[in-house]
Amino acid sequence: MVKYTNTKRFIKFPNAELAKGITNDELIVYGNLVLSQQLGFYDNQEIKVMTTVPLLMGILGWETSYRASKGLNRLFDSLNKLKSRDLIEFDTELTARNKDMFYLTVNSFDETEKVELDFDWSSSKRTFSGFTKVSVEAFNELQEGYDLAIYIYAKYRQNNKFVYRISFEEWALILSVAKSNAFKAVKESNAVIPLGSGYDTETNKRETMAYATFDSVESEKVVVEEDVAEKVKNFIEGDKLTDNLMKKVSDERVVGNVKLFKEIQDKGVHLTVEALQILKDTTDIWLAEQGSKKIKAMIKNKKGKYVYEQLVNKMNSQQEVQEARKAKAQAIEERRTIERPEGIGDFIRFTVESSEIIEQMVEAEYIIWNEEQSIWRVTRKYLEAVEYE
Repeated sequence: MVKYTNTKRFIKFPNAELAKGITNDELIVYGNLVLSQQLGFYDNQEIKVMTTVPLLMGILGWETSYRASKGLNRLFDSLNKLKSRDLIEFDTELTARNKDMFYLTVNSFDETEKVELDFDWSSSKRTFSGFTKVSVEAFNELQEGYDLAIYIYAKYRQNNKFVYRISFEEWALILSVAKSNAFKAVKESNAVIPLGSGYDTETNKRETMAYATFDSVESEKVVVEEDVAEKVKNFIEGDKLTDNLMKKVSDERVVGNVKLFKEIQDKGVHLTVEALQILKDTTDIWLAEQGSKKIKAMIKNKKGKYVYEQLVNKMNSQQEVQEARKAKAQAIEERRTIERPEGIGDFIRFTVESSEIIEQMVEAEYIIWNEEQSIWRVTRKYLEAVEYE
């Protein structure tokens, strides 16, 4: 796979083609053809490329050692589909044996074209128009999996003035895959950063998400670290609905903390030990009711109930450990007051009180040790992966 070094260049991808089912492979081939244009090979707005089948395979990095035809079929299928979309033109016969040089033209496309789609699962149309610009630097990082298609669509929708949430039905349409495969592809992609879920009134599920492209924060010349990403999340998630709900919160630990607030009441966000602890002792009646609704919905299915029980156990064990550490510290302090006889070789004379203190220390140590030994049993990755209605 070629990495392009001219970072001043960019590629325009037609958004209307997303509505027409253009595949991720087609987008990758199209982008590479645009960037493969040799100096001087311009024809008005069209791009002329002088290439060969082996050269294109080398640029794409689609060769396979076990099935040579697999990569070639991907290339030929993408080129033929791009040709049928009138995005490119070529006259040569595409075969594995054809190693001759040929000319390929990347046509200009109508940037004003609009395509509207109706869906069974939506009461509103989706409009696709204009184009999405992808920089060379971004394109170099987007040629694995479904990353390029995911990036292009997220960036296109990110340009909206409001937070645009994308459902997995919509992702399935864009990626031309089943909904379950779309969920997996987007979740595993490094092209976008999920910014918060929302309730989809069209599917009656918590399965819409707002996204930012992986380079959208870097474009502001800041490093995307966990704390920065969290600030971005809190900024985007602080929409009008959340702001209105937040006004009802009186618990000072939650006021202004969008992330924690959603962990407590948003059914699309995972419940945490911190959120559970607040629900346990909060005096905020409204907040407690919201959390109770979320927990009731969570424990309706087997996996959700398991996750909830694990969180409760974790919360209780943390409290027990905290109390044990406090008891241990207190016992150590009290033991320092025990008088020992002065003389070498004399036995330490323990009082009944000192024996009880020793027992308290042993018990506290056991609780702490037992908790530390049980940490490995808590499969955090599993808890994070579990999705509940």
